[in-house]
Amino acid sequence: MAKGLWTSEMKRNTRKGFVGTINKQIKMNIIKALLYFLAALALVITLNTKIGDVPPIGKFLDPFRGFWKNAESIKVAAGKEVKIEGLKGEVEIKFDERMVPHIFADNNYDLYFAQGYVTAK
Repeated sequence: MAKGLWTSEMKRNTRKGFVGTINKQIKMNIIKALLYFLAALALVITLNTKIGDVPPIGKFLDPFRGFWKNAESIKVAAGKEVKIEGLKGEVEIKFDERMVPHIFADNNYDLYFAQGYVTAK
């Protein structure tokens, strides 16, 4: 075999090595993804299982049925009037169905004052 010449067998071996390297990378990525999936699944199962006297913590932290559901009241007293000293004009605060306040005021000072009041409340 002449030095520096590529035979068809050498080309074939080089290609196989390259494909083999890519296949190893793909296999490693699949293994990593599978391990992350299994870790997440184990965490979900662990958080939703009663362990001894400890209740399932996952159900406790559930934002729709757990502790956080009762963290804030959704209901606001409709038509409630509050007299606040320091205002220069009329201010009206309306809450929509998602409890987002909409503030209407006669001037900027009262607007910012009411916004601070709603935030602090």
